Amino acid sequence: EEGRAAEDYTLGGADVTLKAGKDSWVKMEYGTTQATQSERFFSNDGGLSFANLSAGGNTDREGDAYNLDIHVNAADFGGRLNWITNAWYRNVDDQFSIARRDDGVNVEEFGAETHLPIGDKWQVGFRGSRLEAENQFELTEGAVQVSRRIGDAGNATAEVKYVEEQRAAGTQSDALMAAAQYEHKVTERVTAYGGGQMSIDQGEGYDNNDQAHLGIDVQLSQNTSGQIEGRDGHRGSAILASLEHALNGRHTIYGTVTHSTDSTADAYDRGASYTSMLDNVGTNVAAGHRWMLNDRVNLFTEAQRSQGRRSSGVGHVFGLEYADTSGFYGGLTVQQSEIPDSAALTRRKAYSASAGYRMSALRYAAKLEYREDEGAQPVVQWLTTNRLDYRINDTYRVAAKFNYAVSENEASNLDVGKLMEGSLGIARRPVDDNRFNWLAKYVYLYDLQSAGQEDPDYDRKLQVLSWEGVYKLTRHFDLGGKLARREGEVRLLRDAGPWYSSTANFAALRLRWHVLKKWDALLEGRWLELEENEEIKSGALIAVERHIADNFKLGIGYNFTDFSDDLTDLDFDHKGWFVNAVGKY
Repeated sequence: EEGRAAEDYTLGGADVTLKAGKDSWVKMEYGTTQATQSERFFSNDGGLSFANLSAGGNTDREGDAYNLDIHVNAADFGGRLNWITNAWYRNVDDQFSIARRDDGVNVEEFGAETHLPIGDKWQVGFRGSRLEAENQFELTEGAVQVSRRIGDAGNATAEVKYVEEQRAAGTQSDALMAAAQYEHKVTERVTAYGGGQMSIDQGEGYDNNDQAHLGIDVQLSQNTSGQIEGRDGHRGSAILASLEHALNGRHTIYGTVTHSTDSTADAYDRGASYTSMLDNVGTNVAAGHRWMLNDRVNLFTEAQRSQGRRSSGVGHVFGLEYADTSGFYGGLTVQQSEIPDSAALTRRKAYSASAGYRMSALRYAAKLEYREDEGAQPVVQWLTTNRLDYRINDTYRVAAKFNYAVSENEASNLDVGKLMEGSLGIARRPVDDNRFNWLAKYVYLYDLQSAGQEDPDYDRKLQVLSWEGVYKLTRHFDLGGKLARREGEVRLLRDAGPWYSSTANFAALRLRWHVLKKWDALLEGRWLELEENEEIKSGALIAVERHIADNFKLGIGYNFTDFSDDLTDLDFDHKGWFVNAVGKY
Protein backbone atom coordinates (compact mmCIF):
# COMPACT_ATOMS: atom_id res chain seq x y z
CA GLU A 1 0.00 0.00 0.00
CA GLU A 2 1.32 3.42 -0.97
CA GLY A 3 -0.13 6.47 0.75
CA ARG A 4 -0.46 9.45 -1.59
CA ALA A 5 -1.87 12.94 -1.37
CA ALA A 6 -4.35 12.42 -4.23
CA GLU A 7 -5.16 8.70 -4.28
CA ASP A 8 -3.62 5.76 -2.43
CA TYR A 9 -2.33 2.81 -4.45
CA THR A 10 -3.00 -0.69 -3.17
CA LEU A 11 -1.63 -4.00 -4.47
CA GLY A 12 -2.74 -7.29 -3.01
CA GLY A 13 -2.04 -10.81 -4.09
CA ALA A 14 -1.83 -14.44 -3.13
CA ASP A 15 -0.50 -17.61 -4.72
CA VAL A 16 -0.75 -21.28 -3.90
CA THR A 17 1.36 -24.11 -5.35
CA LEU A 18 0.31 -27.73 -4.94
CA LYS A 19 3.04 -30.25 -5.82
CA ALA A 20 2.08 -33.78 -6.78
CA GLY A 21 5.59 -34.86 -7.67
CA LYS A 22 9.06 -33.70 -8.60
CA ASP A 23 7.91 -32.31 -11.96
CA SER A 24 4.14 -31.97 -11.48
CA TRP A 25 2.32 -29.07 -9.88
CA VAL A 26 -0.68 -26.76 -9.90
CA LYS A 27 -0.04 -23.06 -9.27
CA MET A 28 -2.78 -20.49 -8.71
CA GLU A 29 -2.18 -16.74 -8.47
CA TYR A 30 -4.43 -13.77 -7.86
CA GLY A 31 -3.63 -10.06 -7.80
CA THR A 32 -5.70 -6.94 -7.36
CA THR A 33 -4.84 -3.25 -7.58
CA GLN A 34 -6.50 0.06 -6.86
CA ALA A 35 -5.33 3.21 -8.69
CA THR A 36 -2.25 3.45 -10.92
CA GLN A 37 0.99 2.25 -9.39
CA SER A 38 3.42 4.16 -11.55
CA GLU A 39 3.16 6.03 -14.78
CA ARG A 40 5.78 5.07 -17.38
CA PHE A 41 7.88 7.72 -19.04
CA PHE A 42 10.52 7.74 -21.75
CA SER A 43 13.37 10.24 -21.91
CA ASN A 44 16.08 10.59 -24.54
CA ASP A 45 17.89 13.49 -22.84
CA GLY A 46 18.85 12.08 -19.48
CA GLY A 47 15.69 13.04 -17.60
CA LEU A 48 15.28 16.67 -18.66
CA SER A 49 12.06 15.92 -20.55
CA PHE A 50 9.72 12.93 -20.69
CA ALA A 51 7.08 11.34 -22.88
CA ASN A 52 4.25 9.56 -21.06
CA LEU A 53 3.78 5.95 -22.24
CA SER A 54 1.21 5.01 -19.62
CA ALA A 55 -2.24 3.70 -20.37
CA GLY A 56 -3.81 6.28 -18.10
CA GLY A 57 -3.20 8.70 -15.27
CA ASN A 58 -3.67 8.20 -11.56
CA THR A 59 -7.45 7.94 -11.91
CA ASP A 60 -10.04 6.01 -9.92
CA ARG A 61 -9.50 2.47 -11.17
CA GLU A 62 -9.57 -1.06 -9.79
CA GLY A 63 -8.38 -4.20 -11.52
CA ASP A 64 -7.74 -7.89 -10.99
CA ALA A 65 -5.43 -10.49 -12.50
CA TYR A 66 -5.69 -14.29 -12.39
CA ASN A 67 -3.23 -16.98 -13.34
CA LEU A 68 -3.48 -20.76 -13.31
CA ASP A 69 -0.63 -23.05 -14.36
CA ILE A 70 -0.82 -26.85 -14.44
CA HIS A 71 2.25 -28.94 -15.19
CA VAL A 72 2.09 -32.74 -15.22
CA ASN A 73 4.85 -35.24 -15.91
CA ALA A 74 3.55 -38.81 -16.26
CA ALA A 75 6.80 -40.13 -14.80
CA ASP A 76 5.72 -38.73 -11.41
CA PHE A 77 2.72 -41.07 -11.44
CA GLY A 78 4.47 -44.28 -12.43
CA GLY A 79 4.67 -43.68 -16.16
CA ARG A 80 7.65 -45.04 -18.02
CA LEU A 81 7.99 -41.99 -20.30
CA ASN A 82 8.44 -38.28 -19.59
CA TRP A 83 5.05 -37.41 -21.04
CA ILE A 84 4.71 -33.74 -20.14
CA THR A 85 1.48 -31.74 -20.26
CA ASN A 86 1.00 -28.03 -19.56
CA ALA A 87 -2.21 -26.04 -19.24
CA TRP A 88 -2.69 -22.38 -18.39
CA TYR A 89 -5.25 -19.65 -17.94
CA ARG A 90 -4.49 -15.94 -17.52
CA ASN A 91 -6.78 -12.96 -17.23
CA VAL A 92 -5.63 -9.39 -16.71
CA ASP A 93 -8.24 -6.67 -16.93
CA ASP A 94 -7.60 -3.22 -18.34
CA GLN A 95 -7.67 -1.51 -14.94
CA PHE A 96 -5.00 -3.74 -13.37
CA SER A 97 -1.85 -1.68 -12.82
CA ILE A 98 1.70 -2.69 -11.89
CA ALA A 99 4.86 -0.85 -12.88
CA ARG A 100 6.01 -3.35 -15.51
CA ARG A 101 2.58 -3.88 -17.05
CA ASP A 102 -0.07 -1.21 -17.45
CA ASP A 103 -1.38 -1.33 -21.02
CA GLY A 104 -5.01 -0.36 -20.52
CA VAL A 105 -6.01 -3.53 -22.40
CA ASN A 106 -8.09 -6.41 -21.07
CA VAL A 107 -6.13 -9.57 -21.93
CA GLU A 108 -7.37 -13.15 -21.56
CA GLU A 109 -5.37 -16.22 -22.54
CA PHE A 110 -5.80 -19.93 -22.05
CA GLY A 111 -4.42 -23.06 -23.61
CA ALA A 112 -2.78 -26.45 -23.20
CA GLU A 113 0.08 -28.39 -24.75
CA THR A 114 1.51 -31.86 -24.39
CA HIS A 115 4.70 -33.56 -25.53
CA LEU A 116 4.93 -37.33 -25.79
CA PRO A 117 8.22 -39.10 -26.56
CA ILE A 118 7.84 -42.23 -28.68
CA GLY A 119 10.92 -44.39 -28.54
CA ASP A 120 14.39 -42.88 -28.65
CA LYS A 121 13.92 -40.77 -31.77
CA TRP A 122 10.34 -39.56 -32.04
CA GLN A 123 8.29 -36.99 -30.19
CA VAL A 124 4.72 -35.85 -30.77
CA GLY A 125 3.25 -32.61 -29.47
CA PHE A 126 -0.20 -31.00 -29.40
CA ARG A 127 -1.02 -27.40 -28.58
CA GLY A 128 -4.15 -25.28 -28.43
CA SER A 129 -4.47 -21.69 -27.23
CA ARG A 130 -6.58 -18.57 -27.41
CA LEU A 131 -5.48 -15.00 -26.76
CA GLU A 132 -7.85 -12.04 -26.68
CA ALA A 133 -6.73 -8.42 -26.27
CA GLU A 134 -10.00 -6.53 -26.00
CA ASN A 135 -10.65 -4.11 -28.86
CA GLN A 136 -7.22 -4.94 -30.28
CA PHE A 137 -7.10 -8.47 -31.66
CA GLU A 138 -8.09 -12.08 -31.03
CA LEU A 139 -5.92 -15.07 -31.85
CA THR A 140 -6.91 -18.75 -31.72
CA GLU A 141 -4.40 -21.48 -32.52
CA GLY A 142 -4.33 -25.27 -32.61
CA ALA A 143 -1.28 -27.26 -33.64
CA VAL A 144 0.09 -30.77 -34.00
CA GLN A 145 3.86 -31.19 -34.05
CA VAL A 146 6.05 -34.20 -34.83
CA SER A 147 9.82 -34.25 -34.45
CA ARG A 148 12.40 -36.91 -35.17
CA ARG A 149 16.06 -37.16 -34.33
CA ILE A 150 18.05 -38.11 -37.43
CA GLY A 151 21.34 -39.77 -36.68
CA ASP A 152 23.62 -38.16 -34.15
CA ALA A 153 23.60 -34.71 -35.74
CA GLY A 154 20.14 -33.91 -37.08
CA ASN A 155 16.66 -33.12 -35.86
CA ALA A 156 13.59 -32.58 -38.05
CA THR A 157 10.29 -31.04 -36.97
CA ALA A 158 6.98 -30.74 -38.82
CA GLU A 159 3.85 -28.93 -37.69
CA VAL A 160 0.32 -28.32 -38.85
CA LYS A 161 -1.42 -25.34 -37.28
CA TYR A 162 -4.86 -23.79 -37.51
CA VAL A 163 -4.98 -20.03 -36.93
CA GLU A 164 -7.97 -17.73 -36.54
CA GLU A 165 -7.42 -13.97 -36.23
CA GLN A 166 -9.69 -11.02 -35.61
CA ARG A 167 -8.38 -7.47 -35.83
CA ALA A 168 -9.55 -4.27 -34.17
CA ALA A 169 -11.11 -3.15 -37.43
CA GLY A 170 -13.54 -6.08 -37.16
CA THR A 171 -12.01 -8.22 -39.90
CA GLN A 172 -11.94 -11.94 -39.15
CA SER A 173 -10.05 -14.60 -41.02
CA ASP A 174 -8.52 -18.02 -40.58
CA ALA A 175 -5.93 -20.27 -42.13
CA LEU A 176 -4.52 -23.77 -41.99
CA MET A 177 -0.72 -23.57 -41.88
CA ALA A 178 2.02 -26.13 -42.34
CA ALA A 179 5.55 -25.60 -41.06
CA ALA A 180 8.81 -27.53 -41.00
CA GLN A 181 12.31 -27.04 -39.64
CA TYR A 182 15.50 -29.03 -39.81
CA GLU A 183 18.54 -28.51 -37.60
CA HIS A 184 21.85 -30.20 -38.32
CA LYS A 185 25.17 -30.17 -36.58
CA VAL A 186 27.33 -30.06 -39.67
CA THR A 187 30.63 -30.24 -37.85
CA GLU A 188 31.86 -29.65 -34.34
CA ARG A 189 31.95 -25.95 -35.24
CA VAL A 190 28.90 -25.49 -37.45
CA THR A 191 25.20 -25.89 -36.73
CA ALA A 192 22.73 -24.96 -39.44
CA TYR A 193 18.96 -24.78 -39.39
CA GLY A 194 16.23 -23.74 -41.71
CA GLY A 195 12.52 -23.97 -42.23
CA GLY A 196 9.38 -22.23 -43.21
CA GLN A 197 5.63 -22.12 -43.07
CA MET A 198 2.90 -21.76 -45.63
CA SER A 199 -0.87 -21.65 -45.88
CA ILE A 200 -2.50 -24.90 -46.93
CA ASP A 201 -5.87 -23.19 -46.90
CA GLN A 202 -6.80 -19.66 -45.88
CA GLY A 203 -10.01 -17.73 -45.54
CA GLU A 204 -10.92 -14.55 -47.32
CA GLY A 205 -9.22 -11.52 -45.84
CA TYR A 206 -6.50 -13.50 -44.08
CA ASP A 207 -3.24 -11.58 -44.07
CA ASN A 208 -0.93 -14.11 -45.66
CA ASN A 209 1.70 -15.24 -43.17
CA ASP A 210 3.87 -17.47 -45.35
CA GLN A 211 7.50 -17.15 -44.40
CA ALA A 212 10.86 -18.92 -44.51
CA HIS A 213 13.86 -18.73 -42.22
CA LEU A 214 17.45 -19.88 -42.37
CA GLY A 215 20.15 -19.67 -39.74
CA ILE A 216 23.61 -20.84 -38.92
CA ASP A 217 25.88 -20.77 -35.88
CA VAL A 218 29.55 -21.03 -36.76
CA GLN A 219 32.82 -21.21 -34.91
CA LEU A 220 34.68 -20.04 -37.97
CA SER A 221 38.09 -20.53 -36.45
CA GLN A 222 39.76 -20.56 -33.10
CA ASN A 223 39.43 -16.77 -33.07
CA THR A 224 36.20 -16.16 -34.99
CA SER A 225 32.58 -16.95 -34.29
CA GLY A 226 29.38 -15.82 -35.94
CA GLN A 227 25.66 -16.24 -36.13
CA ILE A 228 23.15 -15.26 -38.74
CA GLU A 229 19.45 -15.85 -39.09
CA GLY A 230 17.11 -14.45 -41.68
CA ARG A 231 13.32 -14.51 -42.03
CA ASP A 232 11.22 -13.34 -44.89
CA GLY A 233 7.51 -13.52 -45.37
CA HIS A 234 4.39 -11.72 -46.47
CA ARG A 235 4.07 -9.88 -43.18
CA GLY A 236 7.62 -8.62 -43.06
CA SER A 237 11.22 -9.57 -42.72
CA ALA A 238 13.67 -10.00 -39.91
CA ILE A 239 17.39 -10.58 -39.68
CA LEU A 240 19.84 -11.21 -36.89
CA ALA A 241 23.56 -11.34 -37.51
CA SER A 242 26.60 -11.18 -35.29
CA LEU A 243 30.31 -11.69 -35.82
CA GLU A 244 33.27 -11.54 -33.50
CA HIS A 245 36.91 -11.99 -34.41
CA ALA A 246 40.02 -11.91 -32.27
CA LEU A 247 42.70 -10.51 -34.55
CA ASN A 248 45.24 -11.58 -31.98
CA GLY A 249 45.47 -11.94 -28.26
CA ARG A 250 44.96 -8.18 -27.86
CA HIS A 251 42.61 -7.02 -30.62
CA THR A 252 38.97 -8.05 -31.16
CA ILE A 253 36.41 -6.71 -33.63
CA TYR A 254 32.68 -7.40 -33.58
CA GLY A 255 29.40 -6.44 -35.14
CA THR A 256 25.69 -7.11 -34.61
CA VAL A 257 22.61 -6.39 -36.68
CA THR A 258 18.96 -6.93 -35.76
CA HIS A 259 16.10 -5.87 -37.96
CA SER A 260 12.40 -6.62 -38.03
CA THR A 261 9.42 -5.28 -39.93
CA ASP A 262 6.92 -7.74 -38.45
CA SER A 263 5.10 -6.81 -35.24
CA THR A 264 2.59 -9.65 -35.37
CA ALA A 265 4.47 -12.91 -35.78
CA ASP A 266 5.25 -14.47 -32.42
CA ALA A 267 5.68 -11.02 -30.90
CA TYR A 268 3.23 -11.47 -28.04
CA ASP A 269 4.86 -13.87 -25.62
CA ARG A 270 2.82 -15.15 -22.71
CA GLY A 271 3.26 -12.79 -19.80
CA ALA A 272 4.76 -10.01 -21.92
CA SER A 273 3.28 -6.57 -22.28
CA TYR A 274 0.83 -6.06 -25.13
CA THR A 275 2.66 -2.91 -26.25
CA SER A 276 5.89 -4.92 -26.54
CA MET A 277 4.62 -5.98 -29.96
CA LEU A 278 5.23 -2.45 -31.20
CA ASP A 279 8.80 -2.44 -29.89
CA ASN A 280 9.83 -5.41 -32.06
CA VAL A 281 9.65 -3.29 -35.19
CA GLY A 282 12.93 -1.55 -36.06
CA THR A 283 16.61 -1.90 -36.76
CA ASN A 284 19.61 -1.89 -34.46
CA VAL A 285 23.15 -2.03 -35.77
CA ALA A 286 26.40 -1.94 -33.81
CA ALA A 287 30.00 -2.44 -34.87
CA GLY A 288 33.13 -1.96 -32.87
CA HIS A 289 36.46 -3.21 -31.70
CA ARG A 290 38.39 -3.72 -28.49
CA TRP A 291 42.16 -3.34 -28.42
CA MET A 292 44.52 -4.11 -25.53
CA LEU A 293 47.44 -1.79 -26.28
CA ASN A 294 49.48 -3.17 -23.40
CA ASP A 295 49.00 -4.51 -19.91
CA ARG A 296 47.78 -1.08 -18.78
CA VAL A 297 45.76 0.44 -21.63
CA ASN A 298 42.63 -0.77 -23.45
CA LEU A 299 40.92 1.02 -26.33
CA PHE A 300 37.42 0.49 -27.64
CA THR A 301 35.22 2.09 -30.25
CA GLU A 302 31.70 1.37 -31.41
CA ALA A 303 29.26 2.75 -33.95
CA GLN A 304 25.55 2.34 -33.27
CA ARG A 305 22.40 2.94 -35.24
CA SER A 306 18.82 2.30 -34.14
CA GLN A 307 15.51 2.94 -35.80
CA GLY A 308 12.21 2.07 -34.16
CA ARG A 309 8.67 3.25 -33.67
CA ARG A 310 9.39 4.99 -30.38
CA SER A 311 13.02 5.98 -30.65
CA SER A 312 15.83 6.16 -33.15
CA GLY A 313 19.32 7.53 -33.44
CA VAL A 314 22.91 7.23 -34.59
CA GLY A 315 25.83 7.09 -32.21
CA HIS A 316 29.61 6.79 -32.22
CA VAL A 317 31.58 5.95 -29.11
CA PHE A 318 35.32 5.97 -28.48
CA GLY A 319 36.86 5.00 -25.18
CA LEU A 320 40.14 4.42 -23.39
CA GLU A 321 40.75 2.54 -20.15
CA TYR A 322 43.94 2.60 -18.07
CA ALA A 323 45.01 0.67 -15.00
CA ASP A 324 48.44 -0.01 -13.48
CA THR A 325 49.82 -2.06 -10.65
CA SER A 326 50.25 0.96 -8.36
CA GLY A 327 46.46 1.22 -7.94
CA PHE A 328 45.77 4.09 -10.34
CA TYR A 329 43.14 3.70 -13.06
CA GLY A 330 41.35 6.00 -15.46
CA GLY A 331 39.23 6.21 -18.56
CA LEU A 332 38.08 8.46 -21.36
CA THR A 333 34.94 8.21 -23.50
CA VAL A 334 33.83 10.34 -26.44
CA GLN A 335 30.38 10.00 -27.99
CA GLN A 336 28.61 11.67 -30.89
CA SER A 337 25.03 10.89 -31.85
CA GLU A 338 22.00 12.12 -33.74
CA ILE A 339 18.52 11.66 -32.27
CA PRO A 340 15.52 12.54 -34.45
CA ASP A 341 12.18 13.27 -32.82
CA SER A 342 8.91 14.94 -33.71
CA ALA A 343 10.29 18.44 -33.09
CA ALA A 344 13.71 18.43 -34.73
CA LEU A 345 16.95 16.54 -35.09
CA THR A 346 19.10 16.63 -31.94
CA ARG A 347 22.86 16.41 -32.39
CA ARG A 348 24.59 15.29 -29.23
CA LYS A 349 28.23 15.37 -28.18
CA ALA A 350 29.29 13.81 -24.89
CA TYR A 351 32.69 13.52 -23.23
CA SER A 352 33.51 11.59 -20.09
CA ALA A 353 36.73 11.24 -18.10
CA SER A 354 37.20 9.07 -15.03
CA ALA A 355 40.06 8.42 -12.65
CA GLY A 356 40.60 6.58 -9.44
CA TYR A 357 43.07 5.15 -6.98
CA ARG A 358 42.83 1.89 -5.04
CA MET A 359 45.12 0.94 -2.20
CA SER A 360 44.62 -0.97 1.03
CA ALA A 361 43.78 2.13 3.12
CA LEU A 362 42.62 4.61 0.47
CA ARG A 363 40.08 4.45 -2.33
CA TYR A 364 39.12 7.37 -4.53
CA ALA A 365 36.99 7.51 -7.67
CA ALA A 366 36.00 10.51 -9.78
CA LYS A 367 34.20 11.13 -13.04
CA LEU A 368 33.65 14.28 -15.10
CA GLU A 369 31.13 14.43 -17.95
CA TYR A 370 30.14 17.09 -20.45
CA ARG A 371 27.20 16.86 -22.85
CA GLU A 372 26.01 19.27 -25.49
CA ASP A 373 22.71 18.98 -27.38
CA GLU A 374 22.01 21.04 -30.49
CA GLY A 375 18.44 21.11 -31.77
CA ALA A 376 15.00 22.26 -30.69
CA GLN A 377 16.20 22.29 -27.05
CA PRO A 378 19.88 23.36 -27.01
CA VAL A 379 21.23 22.12 -23.68
CA VAL A 380 24.67 22.03 -22.12
CA GLN A 381 25.18 19.69 -19.19
CA TRP A 382 28.09 19.28 -16.76
CA LEU A 383 28.29 16.42 -14.27
CA THR A 384 30.88 15.21 -11.80
CA THR A 385 30.87 12.45 -9.19
CA ASN A 386 33.54 11.96 -6.53
CA ARG A 387 33.91 9.42 -3.76
CA LEU A 388 36.63 8.93 -1.14
CA ASP A 389 37.04 6.13 1.41
CA TYR A 390 39.94 6.24 3.84
CA ARG A 391 40.77 3.83 6.68
CA ILE A 392 42.58 5.81 9.37
CA ASN A 393 43.25 2.67 11.39
CA ASP A 394 41.45 -0.51 12.36
CA THR A 395 38.94 1.50 14.39
CA TYR A 396 38.13 4.63 12.39
CA ARG A 397 37.14 5.20 8.77
CA VAL A 398 36.29 8.32 6.81
CA ALA A 399 34.01 8.49 3.76
CA ALA A 400 33.21 11.50 1.60
CA LYS A 401 31.38 12.16 -1.64
CA PHE A 402 30.63 15.13 -3.87
CA ASN A 403 28.20 15.09 -6.78
CA TYR A 404 27.39 18.05 -8.99
CA ALA A 405 25.24 18.34 -12.11
CA VAL A 406 23.92 21.37 -13.95
CA SER A 407 21.96 21.56 -17.20
CA GLU A 408 21.48 24.91 -18.93
CA ASN A 409 19.28 25.85 -21.86
CA GLU A 410 21.54 27.89 -24.12
CA ALA A 411 18.60 29.64 -25.78
CA SER A 412 17.14 31.01 -22.54
CA ASN A 413 20.27 30.87 -20.34
CA LEU A 414 18.14 29.23 -17.64
CA ASP A 415 19.04 26.22 -15.55
CA VAL A 416 17.03 23.22 -16.74
CA GLY A 417 18.16 21.28 -13.71
CA LYS A 418 20.79 21.53 -11.00
CA LEU A 419 22.05 19.25 -8.24
CA MET A 420 24.81 19.68 -5.70
CA GLU A 421 25.24 16.98 -3.09
CA GLY A 422 28.12 16.50 -0.69
CA SER A 423 28.69 14.45 2.43
CA LEU A 424 31.43 13.71 4.93
CA GLY A 425 31.23 10.92 7.46
CA ILE A 426 33.37 9.24 10.07
CA ALA A 427 32.68 5.83 11.58
CA ARG A 428 34.01 4.11 14.68
CA ARG A 429 33.96 0.34 14.44
CA PRO A 430 36.71 -1.36 16.45
CA VAL A 431 37.92 -4.72 15.22
CA ASP A 432 38.86 -6.13 18.63
CA ASP A 433 35.82 -4.84 20.55
CA ASN A 434 32.63 -4.03 18.64
CA ARG A 435 30.46 -3.40 21.69
CA PHE A 436 30.07 0.31 20.87
CA ASN A 437 29.93 1.59 17.28
CA TRP A 438 28.90 4.98 15.96
CA LEU A 439 28.69 7.06 12.79
CA ALA A 440 28.70 10.85 12.40
CA LYS A 441 27.74 12.46 9.10
CA TYR A 442 27.37 15.89 7.49
CA VAL A 443 25.27 16.33 4.31
CA TYR A 444 24.78 19.32 2.03
CA LEU A 445 22.08 19.25 -0.66
CA TYR A 446 20.96 21.72 -3.32
CA ASP A 447 18.31 20.29 -5.62
CA LEU A 448 16.58 22.01 -8.55
CA GLN A 449 14.69 19.29 -10.42
CA SER A 450 14.09 19.48 -14.16
CA ALA A 451 10.84 21.00 -15.40
CA GLY A 452 10.20 17.72 -17.23
CA GLN A 453 9.32 16.07 -13.92
CA GLU A 454 5.56 15.58 -13.70
CA ASP A 455 5.42 17.01 -10.16
CA PRO A 456 8.75 18.69 -9.37
CA ASP A 457 9.56 18.53 -5.67
CA TYR A 458 10.51 21.51 -3.55
CA ASP A 459 13.66 23.40 -4.46
CA ARG A 460 15.97 22.61 -1.56
CA LYS A 461 19.11 24.07 0.01
CA LEU A 462 19.76 21.95 3.08
CA GLN A 463 22.46 21.01 5.58
CA VAL A 464 22.02 17.99 7.83
CA LEU A 465 24.26 16.92 10.71
CA SER A 466 23.59 13.52 12.27
CA TRP A 467 25.04 11.06 14.75
CA GLU A 468 23.98 7.43 15.10
CA GLY A 469 25.27 4.79 17.47
CA VAL A 470 24.59 1.34 18.87
CA TYR A 471 25.70 -0.24 22.16
CA LYS A 472 25.59 -3.97 22.84
CA LEU A 473 23.91 -4.30 26.24
CA THR A 474 23.95 -8.09 26.44
CA ARG A 475 24.24 -11.03 24.14
CA HIS A 476 20.60 -10.65 23.13
CA PHE A 477 19.94 -6.88 23.35
CA ASP A 478 21.35 -3.83 21.53
CA LEU A 479 20.49 -0.24 22.39
CA GLY A 480 20.81 2.31 19.61
CA GLY A 481 19.90 5.89 18.88
CA LYS A 482 20.10 8.69 16.37
CA LEU A 483 20.29 12.47 16.63
CA ALA A 484 20.02 14.81 13.64
CA ARG A 485 19.51 18.50 12.86
CA ARG A 486 18.54 20.14 9.59
CA GLU A 487 19.08 23.75 8.65
CA GLY A 488 18.29 25.22 5.28
CA GLU A 489 15.72 26.71 2.96
CA VAL A 490 12.99 25.42 0.64
CA ARG A 491 11.12 27.03 -2.23
CA LEU A 492 7.58 25.90 -3.08
CA LEU A 493 7.72 26.86 -6.78
CA ARG A 494 10.34 25.51 -9.14
CA ASP A 495 13.08 28.13 -9.68
CA ALA A 496 10.71 30.90 -8.61
CA GLY A 497 9.36 32.57 -5.50
CA PRO A 498 10.83 33.25 -2.08
CA TRP A 499 12.90 30.88 -0.01
CA TYR A 500 11.53 29.74 3.36
CA SER A 501 13.60 28.54 6.30
CA SER A 502 13.34 24.85 7.12
CA THR A 503 14.80 23.78 10.45
CA ALA A 504 14.15 20.42 12.08
CA ASN A 505 15.49 18.28 14.91
CA PHE A 506 15.19 14.50 15.02
CA ALA A 507 15.81 11.95 17.75
CA ALA A 508 15.27 8.19 17.91
CA LEU A 509 15.89 5.49 20.50
CA ARG A 510 15.77 1.87 19.38
CA LEU A 511 16.02 -1.49 21.07
CA ARG A 512 16.95 -4.59 19.07
CA TRP A 513 16.29 -8.03 20.48
CA HIS A 514 18.18 -11.01 19.03
CA VAL A 515 15.33 -13.46 19.53
CA LEU A 516 16.89 -16.47 17.87
CA LYS A 517 20.06 -17.14 15.96
CA LYS A 518 18.68 -15.70 12.71
CA TRP A 519 15.78 -13.54 13.94
CA ASP A 520 15.74 -10.00 15.36
CA ALA A 521 12.92 -7.81 16.65
CA LEU A 522 13.17 -4.01 16.62
CA LEU A 523 11.27 -1.36 18.57
CA GLU A 524 12.01 2.32 17.94
CA GLY A 525 10.63 5.50 19.42
CA ARG A 526 11.08 8.60 17.26
CA TRP A 527 10.60 12.33 17.68
CA LEU A 528 10.63 15.23 15.20
CA GLU A 529 10.54 18.97 15.88
CA LEU A 530 9.70 21.46 13.11
CA GLU A 531 10.93 24.79 14.47
CA GLU A 532 9.27 27.19 11.99
CA ASN A 533 5.87 25.54 12.50
CA GLU A 534 6.41 25.14 16.24
CA GLU A 535 5.22 21.57 15.77
CA ILE A 536 6.37 18.32 17.37
CA LYS A 537 5.64 14.86 15.97
CA SER A 538 6.37 11.57 17.72
CA GLY A 539 5.58 7.91 17.42
CA ALA A 540 7.01 4.43 17.08
CA LEU A 541 8.37 2.00 14.54
CA ILE A 542 8.49 -1.80 14.80
CA ALA A 543 10.17 -4.41 12.61
CA VAL A 544 11.11 -8.07 12.40
CA GLU A 545 14.35 -9.02 10.64
CA ARG A 546 15.88 -12.29 9.50
CA HIS A 547 19.56 -12.90 8.75
CA ILE A 548 19.61 -14.42 5.27
CA ALA A 549 23.41 -14.74 5.23
CA ASP A 550 26.36 -13.68 7.37
CA ASN A 551 26.43 -10.25 5.73
CA PHE A 552 22.81 -9.68 4.78
CA LYS A 553 19.47 -9.44 6.55
CA LEU A 554 15.95 -8.71 5.37
CA GLY A 555 13.16 -7.23 7.45
CA ILE A 556 9.57 -6.06 7.39
CA GLY A 557 8.05 -3.46 9.67
CA TYR A 558 5.49 -0.76 10.24
CA ASN A 559 6.10 2.96 10.74
CA PHE A 560 3.42 4.54 12.94
CA THR A 561 4.74 8.03 12.15
CA ASP A 562 4.50 9.88 8.82
CA PHE A 563 8.10 11.18 8.76
CA SER A 564 11.47 9.73 7.80
CA ASP A 565 14.74 9.70 9.74
CA ASP A 566 16.35 11.16 6.59
CA LEU A 567 15.96 14.90 7.13
CA THR A 568 16.62 15.71 3.46
CA ASP A 569 13.24 14.11 2.75
CA LEU A 570 10.59 16.79 3.25
CA ASP A 571 7.55 14.61 2.58
CA PHE A 572 5.25 13.29 5.28
CA ASP A 573 4.05 10.14 3.55
CA HIS A 574 6.08 7.46 5.32
CA LYS A 575 3.39 5.95 7.51
CA GLY A 576 2.73 2.28 6.81
CA TRP A 577 4.44 -0.98 6.01
CA PHE A 578 8.00 -1.12 4.74
CA VAL A 579 10.63 -3.66 3.73
CA ASN A 580 14.20 -3.14 4.87
CA ALA A 581 17.38 -4.75 3.51
CA VAL A 582 20.69 -4.38 5.35
CA GLY A 583 24.11 -5.42 4.08
CA LYS A 584 27.29 -5.29 6.14
CA TYR A 585 30.95 -5.94 5.53
